[in-house]
Amino acid sequence: VVAMAAAADSILYENAIGLRAAGAGAPMSIDTIFRIASMVKLLTAVAAMQIVGRGRLKLDEPAGNIDPMLSAPRILTGFDSKGAPQLRDADRHLTLRNLLTHTSGFSYPLWDADMLRYVRFARGRKDKGLPRMPLMFEPGEKWAYGGSIDRVSRMVEIASGQGIDRYFRDNITGPLGMKDTGFTITEKQRARLAQLYRRGSDGKLVAQSFEKLETPT
Repeated sequence: VVAMAAAADSILYENAIGLRAAGAGAPMSIDTIFRIASMVKLLTAVAAMQIVGRGRLKLDEPAGNIDPMLSAPRILTGFDSKGAPQLRDADRHLTLRNLLTHTSGFSYPLWDADMLRYVRFARGRKDKGLPRMPLMFEPGEKWAYGGSIDRVSRMVEIASGQGIDRYFRDNITGPLGMKDTGFTITEKQRARLAQLYRRGSDGKLVAQSFEKLETPT
């Protein structure tokens, strides 16, 4: 564990407890590097709201006005007797507000059985005209945790004219002095990296090498 509590003008508590990896001698430290996974969504939402504040994005205009990939969303309504997905055009536009609040209709195959079934069918069938990811419901109708913020990230890139990594660095992490937060890590940072584990079927923790080595696009 690395923990901190702070008030507006001072740090009240800061401590590191335990090891960076099971059975290893390297202790946790205040500057240990962790994979933050879905907390990137927070940075992306901050970026989007900065650009809204500058008037270059609007919360309730059609998102397709910025990213054409979002201009004609289709909704998964079910599957036919052969397992082929059935889709219809959405009645409503997708908006940045929908995407930021996870009311867009996008879900994750991780816990949505219909989405998983769709992805398995659509994989390798690009010639069928199937969207990479359909909506699971009409925008604004329900809530589902999914890949909505990925689409916000692309809207930020288009509206700012910068890659999302550069935008974060210039407008959020850089000004805040967050020099250890980014999409890739250096060799020096890797030496401070906390090991990631997943629990196996036998209940034991198994070390995972979970790093995207290629430069993100």
